[in-house]
Amino acid sequence: MFLRELTLRNFRNYREQSLTFNKNVNILVGGNAQGKTNLLEAIYCLCTCKSHRTHRDEEMIFTGKQGFYLKGEFESDEGRFDIELVNLLDGKKRAKFNGKSVERLSDLIGIAKVVMFSPESLQIVKGPPAERRRFLDVLISQLDRIYLHHLQSYQAVLKQRNELLKQIRDGVVDMDLLTIWDEQLLDYGLKVAERRREIIDRITAYAREIHSELSGGESLSLAYLVNGYDASTVKLKELLTSSLEEAREYDITRGSTSVGPHRDDMGIYLDGVDARRFCSQGQQRTISLSLRISEYRMIKDETGEEPLILLDDVASELDPFRASLLYEMLNGINAQIFLTTTHLDEPAISGEFDVFDVVEGSVRCRG
Repeated sequence: MFLRELTLRNFRNYREQSLTFNKNVNILVGGNAQGKTNLLEAIYCLCTCKSHRTHRDEEMIFTGKQGFYLKGEFESDEGRFDIELVNLLDGKKRAKFNGKSVERLSDLIGIAKVVMFSPESLQIVKGPPAERRRFLDVLISQLDRIYLHHLQSYQAVLKQRNELLKQIRDGVVDMDLLTIWDEQLLDYGLKVAERRREIIDRITAYAREIHSELSGGESLSLAYLVNGYDASTVKLKELLTSSLEEAREYDITRGSTSVGPHRDDMGIYLDGVDARRFCSQGQQRTISLSLRISEYRMIKDETGEEPLILLDDVASELDPFRASLLYEMLNGINAQIFLTTTHLDEPAISGEFDVFDVVEGSVRCRG
């Protein structure tokens, strides 16, 4: 699969821009703050309906405008398709697939698959648990639409339960009403937790091999942590049930749910040591790179499709040795690649490529 054409309107620093891409490699060249990353963000948004940089959608709207419009025209072995996304300043979103409105944005996720390598990827290792949950959720959602449904259902029930907890705390309703919400929370929560545990088990095999090659032999391991416990050593249903029961009084006092998949984490260990707390930033960067490459390989192996690969100034984040290993790996794949850089030296990625100059929200292909 590849992205043939991209149209942006009032997105970040782009008033209006239409681009046609090479199906192999596309190199975006320009100084800092010119709009290179914004182009990658637009592509990522079309594939996942979310930004990789911000949770505030209004930040992506051109200053003074009421919303942005994106359109991507893709081509796969099964034919051509297009995705359109509109995001308004008032928070409303609309999307179309092949010209027809979609009921839910989530219906688009996984149609055009993508893997993003960026400076923000470091947060998978050194950031809070929410970053690692996000990494897992984006990966699984591109592989499994049922998972996304379960995750969204869990989040909806969680919101309702939290509202009820506040009402119980304030004496508005009786505690007995909590039982039905606890049952639904456990039902969807168990489905989410089991899928996350399964995916971590599978991606660990990829990550261990890749990281050993990138690091010169360091041993990387991952674990799904449920309420602080390694999920591979416990029975999930019993743990989730007992944790929710034990936290009930505390949750009522707080007015929110303190345990469950929305609080879980992915443990990352290098030679048995907690990578978040004890590894150097250089080691953390290599781990995040290993996880992104693992994400790519897993999507390709499980779906038979090559996801788009977005590389945002990755070379500057790695030492020459690791950068050369990354490019060596990329040269062995058939995915469409988008690469940003501040200057164009001899391209490290082989094969056919196009170069685009990016200056103040305007892009020109060198031809």
